This record gives sequence, structure tokens and C-alpha cells, in this order.
Amino acid sequence: MLERVSIQAIRKSIAVIFIVVLVAGCGGGGGTGGGTAPVVYKGNENQARLTTANADVFVANVFENGNVADVLSLNQKSLGTGKSSVATTASGPLAVVGRLMKPGGLVLQILKPSSDPMSGNNDRRAISEKHPCPDGGEVVYSGSLSDQYLGTIRMDFRSCKSALQTFDGDITTEITAFNSTNEMFTEATLTFGAWSYRNPVSDFTISGSLAYRVNINANSETLLFNVVVRDNKSDKHYRFTDLITVNVYGNGFNSTNYSSTINGRAYDSVEGYIDIVTGNALVYSMESQDFPDSGGPMEMRGADGTWAAFIPQSASRFIIQVDTNGDALYDSYVTREW
Repeated sequence: MLERVSIQAIRKSIAVIFIVVLVAGCGGGGGTGGGTAPVVYKGNENQARLTTANADVFVANVFENGNVADVLSLNQKSLGTGKSSVATTASGPLAVVGRLMKPGGLVLQILKPSSDPMSGNNDRRAISEKHPCPDGGEVVYSGSLSDQYLGTIRMDFRSCKSALQTFDGDITTEITAFNSTNEMFTEATLTFGAWSYRNPVSDFTISGSLAYRVNINANSETLLFNVVVRDNKSDKHYRFTDLITVNVYGNGFNSTNYSSTINGRAYDSVEGYIDIVTGNALVYSMESQDFPDSGGPMEMRGADGTWAAFIPQSASRFIIQVDTNGDALYDSYVTREW
């Protein structure tokens, strides 16, 4: 989620952050769910020297949340043979954030558009509400919005359950641009205080920020990740610094296909960091895909001139080329399956 790469961070695009506006005038309120300290990265700060083994780790980190046994739905082949036994739906933190915020996601199941017509002025109204989650728990909202839907909303998740997923902690969304014609936010920043997500195989906490911007004329969205993620089962940490993904939709934001570029720095608390560069965009032939099926390569650059290239072959198969000695030629070539 996160999607986005998820040390995670991106894989699949966060579709449009649609209309997240609360019903005016509801009572409720009542404090915050806080108390948990933000996650601070702990681990290796050095640039990683890429090998066949850790190239697998970083690919998993970018498209899921690391090659961590039984933590997140990784679903790639191991260095040996055989598929992971966990489900094939990607569930890295930023992928989860993407599903949380996209149309039809958890936030839009909880929030309702304002029943009040926009007055055309810029009057602000205070928000202090509680909304039940689909399967238990609640989200407490506070903040204020103008009639143009600009302002700041804090969402405190309190054991908020949706199917087998549980959310806790706070997300503050600052909305700085809204397109009334298309009824979508075009500029917003999400700040994660210490927001956690659990399901039967995953347990992680995210802190940091995600800046989101839409260019309607170009059918594109840009996401800037500066986040730290802690795997609460293993205490492994991940950090994404100025990690930018740009998603371009084939025919408007309701398109069934899109392309994505990923650029920035990704840290793994065991391996260190790599720089990610995508020259040619990764292609998702169906918006519902968790993984790209063509395009690329996405290049990962490590210490001493080492590098690895991720090249999708289908929505379920990809190639990793690795230059382990820095001579500009790959000396490892392996095929993997999600």
C-alpha cells in the first residue's frame, strides 16, 4: 500500500481518491484513538550490494511488503521452487492504503457524501462524528471542511473491522484541491500517525506521509511516499524516501488499463537501501490486476555498480536479471511467479 509500492510501495495504482465528505451536523465526537508512538526506522542505512537472493527481497518489498515469511501475501516463487501457499491478492501496506481510499474501498463504505448542496461559498464547518465500521469497531472523525470540500479531516480507527481486516490508529487527510465537475479530490496529503493493519497473516504499522495529485487532462495521478513501515511480527522495518509513482490511465480514470512508473529510494532494515528507476512504464492490462503484465524494466541500483532489473512477463510471472559484480552485464537470470 500502499499501491503501490510497499516497501511495499506501489504495484498497483491508487485509483482516484473520490469524494470523502461527511454528513454535516451529525453529533458524536469523542476523543481520539491515539496513544501509539509513530514508527521510526531501525536498521541498515547502507546501500545494498545486489545479489540474486536480495534482488528477490527488494522486488517483493516494492510490490508487497518484503520477503518476510508468513507476514504479508507475498505469492512469488521462493529461491527454490513452488508457490507460496498464501492467497494471491497483494496485501502490502500501501496496497492496503490504496484499497482503503479508492472508490468502493473501506473509507467510502464508512463515509457518506454530504446531503447538503454546495452553497458556492467557502464557509467552513466543524466535523466531530463517529461512524461504525462494516464488521465492528468505529472511526472517529474530526476537523473541518469548506463547502468546496477543502480542509483537514482526522480519522481515528478504533478496532475497525472489515471482513478479516482490522485497522487501528490515525490518518489525517489535508485536502487542498477538489474538482467539483468530476467530483474528485485532485490534491491531498495523507499523514499516518501510527496506522496499523492486521489480517490473519499480516500485522504492520505505518507512519509518514503520502502526497496525492491528479492531472485530469493527462489522465494521471502522482503519489509521493515518505513512509516507515514496521512488521509487527518480526520487527523488521522498511522505509521509502521520496518514492514517486506516476499512474497514467488509458482512457480516463474509469479506464480498464493503466501504466505506472516507480522512482525513489527503498530501505530494508536487513539489506540496506536501493534506488529504483523505471525507464519504461510498467503496464497493467486490467485495472484489477495486482501485478503488471508487461512493460519495464524497473531497475534497482545497489552498491559498487550492482543492479537488478524486474521485467514482467504476465500478470503472474516475471524475470529478474542481476548484475552481482558491477560489470554492467547481468550474470543471473531467473523466472519467478507471484
